[in-house]
Amino acid sequence: MKEERIFVSVAPEDLMKIHKGHTEIQANKLTASYIGKWIKVSGTVQNVSKSLDNQKVYVSLDDEGSSIFDYFFEQMAFSSDQWLERLEIIPRGHHMTVIGQIDGIDSHRLSLVNCELIDVA
Repeated sequence: MKEERIFVSVAPEDLMKIHKGHTEIQANKLTASYIGKWIKVSGTVQNVSKSLDNQKVYVSLDDEGSSIFDYFFEQMAFSSDQWLERLEIIPRGHHMTVIGQIDGIDSHRLSLVNCELIDVA
C-alpha cells in the first residue's frame, strides 16, 4: 500500500522564520509537526551536486522573488538512480519546481528528501 502524502500549505520562508524568533529548542518543538510532511517549493537553481557515495543528488534553490531568501535556501535530496540524468544538465539560474518531504528546518535552511522534479523553466 502506497503511503499517503500529507502536504503542508505553509511557505518555506515562514517555516524558517520560526527559528528566527525562538530558541532552537522552542523552534524545534514548533516545527516538529512539519517533519515528514510534503511541501512544494520553487526557486532558482544555485547548485547541483552528488553525495560522496553517488547515491543522492543534492539541489540548492534560492527564491529570486523574496528578499528573505538572501539568507535562506532549500536543499533537496533526490535519488541518484532516478534523477541524476535530468538534474545534471540543469544550469545554475534556471527556475525549478520540486516536491519533497521535509527532513529539517532551521533558521537558514529547509532540507527536503525523497524529492521529485515537477517543472524546470
